[in-house]
Amino acid sequence: MRMTHQRVCPAVSSARQRRQRRDADVLNLPTEPRVERSSLAGSIPTLLVTFSHTLPFMTALATIPSNKAVVTYEHPEHPKPKTRGGWSVAALLLVLIVGIPQFLRMPLTNDAILFDLQARLLGEGDVLYRDILEPNFPGVVWIHRAVRAVGGTSTEALRTFDLLLLSITLMATYLLSQKVGANRAAGIWIVAGCALFYLGASEWIHCQRDTWMLAPILVAGYLRLRAVEQAHPSRLMAVIEGLIWGCGVWIKPYVLLIGAACWVTGLVASTSRKRYLIESIPLVLGGIIVGVAGVGWLMATGAWPAFIETLRVWNPKYLAAGRTHWTLSRFNSTAARMAPWFWLHLLAVPIAVTSILNLIRKPTEPADQPQSTRSLFSAGLAAIYLASLAHGFGLQHLFDYVHGPLVLLAVVVTGTWVAKLPQRKLVTTASCLFLVLAVRATPLRQIERLKLWPTCVTTASTVETQDRLAHFTNPRRADMERIAEFLEQRGAGPREVCGFNSDCVWLYERLRSHPPTRFVYFYEIAVYLPEDHQTMLKELAASHHRYVVSDLLSLGMSRADAEAVGRAGPQGPPPKYPRQKNSYPWSHPVIYRSGSYLVHEVREPLGELLMPQTSS
Repeated sequence: MRMTHQRVCPAVSSARQRRQRRDADVLNLPTEPRVERSSLAGSIPTLLVTFSHTLPFMTALATIPSNKAVVTYEHPEHPKPKTRGGWSVAALLLVLIVGIPQFLRMPLTNDAILFDLQARLLGEGDVLYRDILEPNFPGVVWIHRAVRAVGGTSTEALRTFDLLLLSITLMATYLLSQKVGANRAAGIWIVAGCALFYLGASEWIHCQRDTWMLAPILVAGYLRLRAVEQAHPSRLMAVIEGLIWGCGVWIKPYVLLIGAACWVTGLVASTSRKRYLIESIPLVLGGIIVGVAGVGWLMATGAWPAFIETLRVWNPKYLAAGRTHWTLSRFNSTAARMAPWFWLHLLAVPIAVTSILNLIRKPTEPADQPQSTRSLFSAGLAAIYLASLAHGFGLQHLFDYVHGPLVLLAVVVTGTWVAKLPQRKLVTTASCLFLVLAVRATPLRQIERLKLWPTCVTTASTVETQDRLAHFTNPRRADMERIAEFLEQRGAGPREVCGFNSDCVWLYERLRSHPPTRFVYFYEIAVYLPEDHQTMLKELAASHHRYVVSDLLSLGMSRADAEAVGRAGPQGPPPKYPRQKNSYPWSHPVIYRSGSYLVHEVREPLGELLMPQTSS
């Protein structure tokens, strides 16, 4: 026994030794003491170190008078493995520094511009669903109105909001990773991986409802699992959770499916099903509040009858048409654009299924135990992922923006599982190999894009910069800018220009005009809903529009054929122009051309809607 000797009364010393043994038995400490003289300078570190053991023992030490000898104990060291977070933080910062300037200057897609258009027209007196055919819930239009009211009409304003929601998503992702059992460094690596994928993804994944949905889904899902974990969950937090789920449903109703999956996970993990059901009442109340508020808005603005018609008539047709366009070639193209991240589904699906099965096998463990907490949150995350996956593959159209969020969830599910594997060397090697593939695949490192980085940092977005940063070669905004200038020179009025293809929706915002009919994506709706051609033509005839702008690339013509110069010269149609009699818009004369975009002057009669076979 090693001791620092001081003058101590034998009786006091004997009593102190007995107290030592008693404290050692209670605290499971070694019985060999080291006695030091207390001083103001020495007592502070002594208290701080001792606090890490137990509060009662710290209190006992703190009450010893300063002129008495202080007994401390040398504790055997059991150091926890240190997590080196420096590389993960550096990787995250590098991704953000390189990716955010490029991200902010990228163009908006047709859908984002369409929602901008609807938000503007609402402010000008239009009625949603009645004056513009919209198959989606109105929440996204509300968001666009709010963002534009606060941030203005620039591309950067909407993309900044997109980054804000992405930040919330990544914060929720990090919290979930910690609850599942990953250490801090692993959590940051997961966040860095999500950021690398998202910032390097195509513009068709950005500023989309499906990606925005991840923020309320993960935040509300985290609150749901936390409520299960707690012995006495807060009723107020349950109401807030319901409000968040409700807001998500108004943006896209499939959130209700995911919320139900998350709620059922909590029911399975709950030790008292009856108490869980009672505690869910405030949750349902929060959702009802948001639902009533949304319905009230629809009724107050006169949109409710058209909204019901959309749900009953148009949406079933839209969904049926989407299933017919699910083809293997399109799927392969979508997967290739998101490689290697897309193939994480092959790992994430069995991981998620296993997590849920583990929870089902042990449903009665107390939720406040560490192992039970990890099992609960792993199963909750798995339920969110699998429900989203089932909806994305089973009910949605085959678009990039549907599968981008699914990939983000796959990164989280796979990353949290990998972080808990004991074979550290194997895990590190495999993770590094995947990271190499991901870095090689990301457009963020392309030389042409990196050359634009100084411009992205110092200069506002232009159509030329957007075209160079876009992942898709169509639409070309510089060509449409020349179309817009030509129409302005012709004095085109607010409802006198029809954008035939969805790519032409950009012109409505550029000209601050109004579509001549409620069918804004005219060509695409004509393809999806051929039985409604007569209704569409009737509304066109009633609009008395003067011009229609078509895009040959969107019809399937190659760029070489679409931009070829024919006998009419560079501003006339190309040699392979689809010449069809009595056909809208192909039988109407072309009076201007820029790239693959043609301006037709509308003549009576309009003709029929015939979809030409222009692919060469």
